[in-house]
This record gives sequence, C-alpha cells and structure tokens, in this order.
Amino acid sequence: MRAIIVTPPAIEPVSIDEVIYHARIDNYNQDGYDESVLLNGLIRAAREQAEHKLGRYLITQTVDAYFDAFPVCGKLITLPPVQSITNIKYIDTDGILQTVDALHYYLDRSGKTSRIGCAYGYSWPSSRNQSGAVIVRFVGGYGDAATDVPASIKNWMLLRIKTLYDKRDAILIVGGTTDDRITDNTFADGLLDSERVWWGVA
Repeated sequence: MRAIIVTPPAIEPVSIDEVIYHARIDNYNQDGYDESVLLNGLIRAAREQAEHKLGRYLITQTVDAYFDAFPVCGKLITLPPVQSITNIKYIDTDGILQTVDALHYYLDRSGKTSRIGCAYGYSWPSSRNQSGAVIVRFVGGYGDAATDVPASIKNWMLLRIKTLYDKRDAILIVGGTTDDRITDNTFADGLLDSERVWWGVA
C-alpha cells in the first residue's frame, strides 16, 4: 500500500505558543526577531515524523491509499485511525474506473489497524492486474482538534521540536567525533509506543 495526502490537516497537534513555553524561547518576537516561519516548519516536521514512526495520522486529513489488488479473502488494511471511507474505486479488467457500492463493504476499527471488509453476501470485484488498481479514499486522524491527539504524542512532538530548534546542523560533534545524525532519545521515543501500529498485530 502507498498513501497520498489529498487534503492535509487544517491545524497541527501543538501550537507555536506551546512550543515557545516548552522550549523556553524568550526572544521569539523581540526587536524584529521573529522565528514563526522556523517554528511552524519544525512543528510540521515533527508531526510528519510522528506519523511515520507511529503508522498513524494525527489530525483529520483526507488520504488516498493505493493497493495493487483487492485481497483474495479478508480485508483491506489502511493506516489508522480511519474516521470514514469516502469511496473505493478500482480499475476493472477492461481498464475502466469503477466505484464499489458503499453498501458492499464496512469499516472495522476494533483493532490497532483499520480494516475494510466485504459486507455479508458480497465479495470484492475483479480488478485489473496493475499497480495501484484499487484506490481507497478515506478520512483519517484522531479528530479535528489538537486535543483529540493523545498527550503522549504531543509531548513527544514538543521534545522533538526542542531538539530540532537547538540543534540546527546535520552534523553534530559528540565526544570529539563527528556524527551525521541526531541521536534518538529512546525514552522520548517510548512516548509513542502505546499508539504505535505494529504491523501484523491486530
């Protein structure tokens, strides 16, 4: 599966004010010194990194998920949490784009992942043998508001943003040697574990 964002989130899980307070930034907007562009970029980067690490979307956004085919048996699996399915389209064996009747499938949100299964008495249609033949458009995320996002994820974002704000170089000098990456804080990353999607675990 590959996913493309159709409509990005309207807000971020943490605000600039929260970042300023957490990072103890005193000179944010004094004497013409305004770092709002930098901080907004760091907030977005931290949110995208959290989504990547978790395998989850945080704030409401519309996503197209592409599959090469319908499952022979079982359910399509998409990145959680899924709020709703907008539509399921597929390219049929004649190369024509079709839409699956919404009454023919259901959304299962009972586990860590979000699954789409066939309704009782129906089966998936035949799709063309090509990459991305099945497209699921869905609305994902915990909700529209920053308060919908678990506190552990928001705290991880604040820690990550503080690190990115303080360390603006790609190469760090650690113990007198060069290191081409920012070393992960395993405790901080542990804040994400309760919400992380471990693929293969329902």
